[in-house]
Amino acid sequence: MKKVNFLVLLLTLAIISCDKEELVEANLQSDAEQFISNTGNSDKEGEIVESEDVEIALHMSFDENISEEDALATFERATADYLASQPQEAWVNKFRYRITTKTSSTNNYGTDAPVYSKVKFYTNRGNFQYTKRLDNPNKNDFKEGKTDYFLLEVTTNYPPCWIRLVPNGSLVKLQGTDGWGLTKLVIDMTESMQLGGADASGHISMTDYPNVLLDNISSNYWDEYVITGKNGFYGSMTLQENCD
Repeated sequence: MKKVNFLVLLLTLAIISCDKEELVEANLQSDAEQFISNTGNSDKEGEIVESEDVEIALHMSFDENISEEDALATFERATADYLASQPQEAWVNKFRYRITTKTSSTNNYGTDAPVYSKVKFYTNRGNFQYTKRLDNPNKNDFKEGKTDYFLLEVTTNYPPCWIRLVPNGSLVKLQGTDGWGLTKLVIDMTESMQLGGADASGHISMTDYPNVLLDNISSNYWDEYVITGKNGFYGSMTLQENCD
């Protein structure tokens, strides 16, 4: 009888041990499914004020099965069509820059949260920065594996003669708890983006492959990734010749 009771006790302990192992494994899986920011800039408070003088002129998303070369060529054709549709009087007081983001293909690393950009420029007329919300609730942007291209258009009463990007001064920000895996970020300007481009020359570009997860512990908080251009940085661009 004692032998039977001893066997029952051993079986009970074995079952409890297995249950604990399953519980630990389940907790580990649950923790793995929770997003944790690794930018070092998460959970910041404050409000974002959009710049009134910058608009998104064009936005296109491409699935990961479309090559980077084909996606870029398609967006550049769309950019050319957009510029061709603009009246000549729009040439003088506008310039354009492009933002490209690549979202991780990892499951659930896309986001529906608000995403903002802030881009800083150094010009002959001083330093300027432009803040703009990028996501569109009516579009399927920032989804797993997708590349998003944005053409942003600045309107100014005092167009610069030349312009440069400011390293470590431009960034993207995410609000809330719907984490976003960002694998590539490019900010650039080319002659082909400008109206009346005969005067434009040069090329500006900053490229990073951050492979970071932006996320926060509260829906009111902000996380950000600051682009450094560590994977590519190109100098300055002339927008107007013979300019004061």
